[in-house]
Amino acid sequence: MRSVRTSNTFDQQLVELLKHASRYDSDELIDAKRAQIFYVIRHFIAWFPALKPPHPKIGPVAYPISKTPFVILYD
Repeated sequence: MRSVRTSNTFDQQLVELLKHASRYDSDELIDAKRAQIFYVIRHFIAWFPALKPPHPKIGPVAYPISKTPFVILYD
C-alpha cells in the first residue's frame, strides 16, 4: 500500500479552513467534507499520482476536490 504524508502547512491550513467553515456549516457537513478530502487523497492521488499533468505555471499537480473549495497541490 502506498504511503501518504501531509505537510504541516496542509494540516494547519485544513484546521483553519474547517474552523472558519464551522461558523457557517453544521458539524456533520464539515466532517463529510474532511472525509471527502482524505478519501480523494488516499484513494485517487495516492494510487494514481500521474492522473493529472503538473500545472504549467506553478509546477505541482493541482487537483480540485469536487463540490468543495479545496484544491490539493502535490508533486
